[in-house]
Amino acid sequence: MERIFVYLSLFLVLMLNAQNKKFHFITLNNENNKEIETDFYVDKIYDARQFNQNIGSAQKSIANLNVQINFENSLVDEFGSFLSKVYPKKDNKRSISIRINDVYLIESTSSNKETGYATVVFDVIEKIENKDFIVGSYSSTIESSGYDVTSKHAERLISAIKKCFDDYSLANSKFSSPIEFNPLVVIGTKNVQGPIKKGIYLSYTDVLNGNSLNVDNYTITKYQEGNCLLNNHTGRVENCYYGFSDGKSFYLNASRYSTVKYYLRTEILGDNYYIDEVNYHSTDFSFLKSQGISALVLFPDLNANTVPLVINRFNGAPVLLTNKYMVDLLTSDKELLKEYKKTSRGVLDKKKFYKQYYKYD
Repeated sequence: MERIFVYLSLFLVLMLNAQNKKFHFITLNNENNKEIETDFYVDKIYDARQFNQNIGSAQKSIANLNVQINFENSLVDEFGSFLSKVYPKKDNKRSISIRINDVYLIESTSSNKETGYATVVFDVIEKIENKDFIVGSYSSTIESSGYDVTSKHAERLISAIKKCFDDYSLANSKFSSPIEFNPLVVIGTKNVQGPIKKGIYLSYTDVLNGNSLNVDNYTITKYQEGNCLLNNHTGRVENCYYGFSDGKSFYLNASRYSTVKYYLRTEILGDNYYIDEVNYHSTDFSFLKSQGISALVLFPDLNANTVPLVINRFNGAPVLLTNKYMVDLLTSDKELLKEYKKTSRGVLDKKKFYKQYYKYD
């Protein structure tokens, strides 16, 4: 498998120690929300996020303590109340629905300022001949800097949501072949053990259920340490999809784990995506074993350590196969651990023994 170099450093932790669990709550509802003239209103909202314990992390207090961000109410209630005011229902408007695939808010700190990011990804669903179809997928990231960006998270998220609806309103922004949508379909496992069929996938649930767009309308090209998708019709780089398959390999969108937007080539190992090589700073990543997800920033660093990365296909949890992780993993199998310690403990060694431990072919 072609080696993919991705440079990662710890950016934030979305799941904190249970004994020190704090939150920063935000709401989309405020007096500044005004009606926007459109020909549509939003009828139904579906929450299809893979990460739903929270919506990000903020840095609070003088010590910049990482705390989880969440809505004051449920995501569906927050979006529903906001959208009913900004895009209200009227007799002369047509009905649409949305499936929210991701919402996350993050912060970074430099020597003299902080930067806040708000990202939202959702699909728009329209009625076509009495059936629901996903007609387009939209993503937006809004950022702003200052001395304290925590108080502006809701404002940035509102701007990102509006930008997605602005993009939807463009005449050439819809799929040439819509995907039929059924909210009652449960998450399947039909593609977990084998190759993922050729196509473009809008969410992790679509991968597990085998629902995809035709990838033949796109060109896959190399971009930085990963790949990108070029829309052959519009010439636009498409970076909001969950991932895509060329029939041989699956390419996962790195944006959920970083502030960059490209796709990483993976290998399927059981319930996981496996990426050959990533570089990371020497940091304690034991928190990755928890239910919470951490976001990671990708950037070049020649002094970083090189290890494989494994991402769970169901909950999205990433695990770095560091030497410490491998030794801890193999402790229950003395023979494997003994053989592993005889190796140079390089990337190929870690992959080999990880596969042997879990009995992956």
